[in-house]
Amino acid sequence: MKPRTHCQALRGRLILGIALMVLTSPSCQRQADYTQVEAGLTDASPDWSPDGSTIVYCHTHISLIDGDLKPFPESSGFWLVSPDGTNARMLRNHEGGVHLDWSPDGQWFVFGGEDRKIWKLKVTGDNLTVILSSSTGLNDSPTWSPDGRRIAFGRFQSDGMTGVYTMAANGTDLRFVGYGGGPSWSPDGKRVAYIGYHYVGIMDTNGTNDRKVVTTQSVGNVVFSPDGSKIAFGAKIDTIGGLYVVDTTGQNLKLLEEDAWGPSWSPDGKRIVYVGRAIDTVPGPNQIRTGMFLFTINADGTGRTRLTFGPGH
Repeated sequence: MKPRTHCQALRGRLILGIALMVLTSPSCQRQADYTQVEAGLTDASPDWSPDGSTIVYCHTHISLIDGDLKPFPESSGFWLVSPDGTNARMLRNHEGGVHLDWSPDGQWFVFGGEDRKIWKLKVTGDNLTVILSSSTGLNDSPTWSPDGRRIAFGRFQSDGMTGVYTMAANGTDLRFVGYGGGPSWSPDGKRVAYIGYHYVGIMDTNGTNDRKVVTTQSVGNVVFSPDGSKIAFGAKIDTIGGLYVVDTTGQNLKLLEEDAWGPSWSPDGKRIVYVGRAIDTVPGPNQIRTGMFLFTINADGTGRTRLTFGPGH
């Protein structure tokens, strides 16, 4: 069982994935006369600010141009965008970061890195600080507790086991909660939703009352709704991959959008931001752009709106 997939894991598979997406895409096949293709714009790990005014996300840019893959590290890093899609701007140029999570007071981000560490970053883009290092496995998917005092995260060990842990916000007082990955705190701070082996689960923060909520063929990240009644998650269920919501009781499973993942709820619980695929025709000599971008959707599955289009577009 692996921790949830975001920018970090995407970077490792991006070159192959871009080539396959471009070469096998129906749009590309229909437009076989295209000689130049821009690909590999990847927006991931969106997280809504506590006041609802801003969404932070991770952006990676690699292009397939005349058969050659070209990275653009100058535009890769942490970005911010307004919920209506305006005012997209880079917060910090930082390759290798994944899963930014906004602190409840709106002053910090916490995130994982390819170096197996967990970091925190001021919302102004400075004061980058390591709060947890590990030589025994990959620390991933850190999230703040509702009171901001603790951080939950998944640790993918070298022996292949994945566990949910919590620690104090300064990296001390490490506690094992249970097996699983990609944890999300309940709004009351008493439970965590997590990724199990082909299922979404919930357990108390002391590891008790562990139960399966819904069985899946595969599952990405999970996140509690602001009122604690639902969980949103990306998964494949009955051969259909997409963004789902389900009651914490396991009832009322609903597919909101196919080929979508990486959700984060707005603070009022009315909308969800997520990652989806898009293929665009852009100005230039026979050029298209493919990639993964941010969208928002109402909690009932209506009102799909695209937020991001890539830097400079």
